[in-house]
Amino acid sequence: MNVPEFLSWADAQESGRYELVGGEIVAMVPERLEHVNAKLLAVDALRACVSDAADDPTISPVASKRLKEMLAFTELVDRWYMQMLNVPRPRLVAMIKLGEKIVSFLPVGKAK
Repeated sequence: MNVPEFLSWADAQESGRYELVGGEIVAMVPERLEHVNAKLLAVDALRACVSDAADDPTISPVASKRLKEMLAFTELVDRWYMQMLNVPRPRLVAMIKLGEKIVSFLPVGKAK
């Protein structure tokens, strides 16, 4: 099965999460408590690193800035992932099919 076929198939499913691996459909397991805990530990570790770097004069401003950016990005992606779990499958598939065209729906402004 190729990607367009998979996306059409996935769009027709009422429930469940699937991925395409080597042309085969594979059911994805729901997120387990262990995975949630691992994410929390990773974010907590990044927060500790950011805090320690702010108090450590031997840490370069560049390294400190990168740690802050990594933490912000990790938190942003986690929030996005949690929101996407609530998007109905047909809307999610339509969004994925848009690819980079989705940018045209964003407000025009200064790029960050």
